[in-house]
Amino acid sequence: MRLSAPVLTALSVVATLGVLEGVMRLRLPADERAALPHVGVSSELEHRLDWAERSHTSDGASWQFDVPDPLLGWRPRAGVHARSVHPGSYDVMNTIDAQGLRGVRDAKREKTPGLTRVAVFGCSQTFGSGVADDETFSARLEAGLPGIEVLNFGVHGYGTDQMLLRYEREGASYAPDIVVLAFAYYHLERNVTAFRFFAKPYFLLDSGGGLRLMGVPVPEPEGLMRAGAPTPPWPVADHSILARWLWERELRSRDDALYHEGTPAWDITRAIMTRFADEVHRQGARMVLLNIDEDAPWLTEPLSRLAAELGIDWADAGPRLGALRRQGVRLRLPRDPHWNPQGHAVIAEVLRARLCTAPALPGCGS
Repeated sequence: MRLSAPVLTALSVVATLGVLEGVMRLRLPADERAALPHVGVSSELEHRLDWAERSHTSDGASWQFDVPDPLLGWRPRAGVHARSVHPGSYDVMNTIDAQGLRGVRDAKREKTPGLTRVAVFGCSQTFGSGVADDETFSARLEAGLPGIEVLNFGVHGYGTDQMLLRYEREGASYAPDIVVLAFAYYHLERNVTAFRFFAKPYFLLDSGGGLRLMGVPVPEPEGLMRAGAPTPPWPVADHSILARWLWERELRSRDDALYHEGTPAWDITRAIMTRFADEVHRQGARMVLLNIDEDAPWLTEPLSRLAAELGIDWADAGPRLGALRRQGVRLRLPRDPHWNPQGHAVIAEVLRARLCTAPALPGCGS
């Protein structure tokens, strides 16, 4: 019997999909297959599902360097000195002082007379995931510029919203002379989500353009576990590596659409930075907006313009990082997106150059 054209077409499509499915299963390593998202879920829900799965299977090691926090979502665990290991990428010691700041020296609330205090707020790149205590760009800045002390307030996974809240609750009490806000384009996405590595606070814009804090108090991990995770909408489709791979591309496309001026994520981020600058200036301190990533050059102009509008300094490490990458210089850790010691050295030098531009710090002539 002859098969009709529609049947032949359907069989051809099924066969093609079967071949593609087999190719995907052969080509993708097991760890990459396991990391693919559930089909049909948002990025935020995928983070929630991933956290729930890790929480059921881990022994608590995911909270080795952090503790839950009802305002911030999570914060560094004070008094930690432990190994941080990513097989095939890094094996380093991480020290968090008694105040919850990265570094081997315990930060004191009272400033040392004659020293300029610099407080740096950022994410895991600022914290220095994957590098030793003395290799972070904050530590390198202090070592290379006499007469300053640098406090590293970096926390893995933070968005600009959490950095602002930590500055208001803790950072301002250290009375820094200079506040550095280390920014990367992917913070835009973090600023409009309620769940990243864990549940977190977030802001909404009210009708007058002001910020309204949402999601607080952040629930404890035990409470979230008892509440359970939502069910993926298409569990049958999750058996297909091809379907999950295609959905991952869709999620990346949606996230990429956030990383531009004029989006809701930009509007929220702009409002957060405005409040940040207002708070820093109210304390009588100088503020620096530091770009620590080279992958979104289209944000250079709007970020520099925003810095000018807010009356804060602008330091852009992106061009230098990008130029070195094009020259074949390795600046990121193996199998990990974080900066390696060389990458941190580049960022430290860019920040040092900005601090040594009028009004230059006293130690710049050394």
